[in-house]
Amino acid sequence: MPDAARYAREKIRLAAQGTTPYRRRIDRTRERVERVAGVRITRRHAAGHSPQGRSVSQLLHGRTYTASWYAPGPSAPGRVVTADVSYRDAQRAGRYLELTRRLQENRITPGEFQRRVQRWRPIAGVSFLADPRRVLALLVMGASEDVEFYTTRSRRQRSAA
Repeated sequence: MPDAARYAREKIRLAAQGTTPYRRRIDRTRERVERVAGVRITRRHAAGHSPQGRSVSQLLHGRTYTASWYAPGPSAPGRVVTADVSYRDAQRAGRYLELTRRLQENRITPGEFQRRVQRWRPIAGVSFLADPRRVLALLVMGASEDVEFYTTRSRRQRSAA
């Protein structure tokens, strides 16, 4: 257990200096960021938390995202809409595409798909295509190749449908 013994010695040495191993790591991170990027950050930010006065949701909602979804069009079956939207609207578009994937894989019924989607508010003034037959026609025609969607786990993914 040389690592545990070395850590214990380091803790004693740093305690004599009035600090801890954790705080020392954070201070080194701050120094590195200041040296490389020329930006001063707080200890809280160096520890991986959002900057003071700005929550994670404010950071997410402060920028625009590109989202795609199927919308009713003048010609059958519909059209693919891509727009710059807020984070929440991008999430809703991603949920819509997840429902279209479930519909295609027969994991939800057409009636359930229609009930869920027709209640949703439009994004950027454009409503979602709630007709399951038209959605399936778009998926079969290959319109899904133009669709990009966001999830909360990754930045940008291509639709695999």
